[in-house]
Amino acid sequence: MRAFLLATLLLAGMLVPTAMLGNDGCRGALSALNRVKEQITPNLSPQTEAGRERLEIMLSTLETGTNVCKDFPELWYYRLIVAQQLGRQKDLAYVQKQVQKLQYEAQFNPFTPPPAAEPEPLVETASKIHHK
Repeated sequence: MRAFLLATLLLAGMLVPTAMLGNDGCRGALSALNRVKEQITPNLSPQTEAGRERLEIMLSTLETGTNVCKDFPELWYYRLIVAQQLGRQKDLAYVQKQVQKLQYEAQFNPFTPPPAAEPEPLVETASKIHHK
């Protein structure tokens, strides 16, 4: 009985850190996602060597993140758009399926330029109004 209790406690002690690794892994994956988001600009292009290298690193980071934290849809979405930038047709169908499965609807694609700002409407100044 004593051996059984000792084995149970030992096993429980090993399972707790393993369970905690999943949370730490997701935390790390989400931190990496934030770093990727900070680096994406509409000007980042696979047409240059530096741009391609940066995108390859981003994709690798996001692949690791989606392996560790499978149920976080934004990780999958960013993996999708980086793979699209690199022209990785092989990965696109699988990743798109994951994005749809997790029902993620992106608000925008950070690789596209933002819309042009609307010009401010002309407002008559107070001095013009008083002279009328």
